[in-house]
Amino acid sequence: MKERSKVSLLAQTLRELIKASGINQKDWAKILSVSPAAISQWLNDKTLPRPMHIWTMVSIVSGRKDTTSAIEHFYEMVEVPAKQVTPHYNKIKKSIGHYIAHYHFLWVHQEIRKIVSRKTFRENVRIRLKIADFLLDLSR
Repeated sequence: MKERSKVSLLAQTLRELIKASGINQKDWAKILSVSPAAISQWLNDKTLPRPMHIWTMVSIVSGRKDTTSAIEHFYEMVEVPAKQVTPHYNKIKKSIGHYIAHYHFLWVHQEIRKIVSRKTFRENVRIRLKIADFLLDLSR
């Protein structure tokens, strides 16, 4: 019998979120608009999920009954240095929390650019600083 290799803290936490949710991997794939193979790759440390996928999973699971333990484990892992969380730490830089916050910053930045003209956005440095302060407050 082949011995199962140890998976990373991120993969363990994702497995715990999936199990606590009561939603199977195939349905998670549909919810996240990814293939079932992608979910399997995340759970076996073959690839790293995008920040939006991690955040969507946490958001869905946190709204369900009896998932407190899985959510607590996720938040305990958020600020652990990336090297201790996943073999894909070179893509994350600092921590999972930083990885997710950076994604949210880019998303907000894109949404604001849609609203404000490029010329106005480039000229108004105060807007950028307020956005950065706001996002830093959110990530704490």
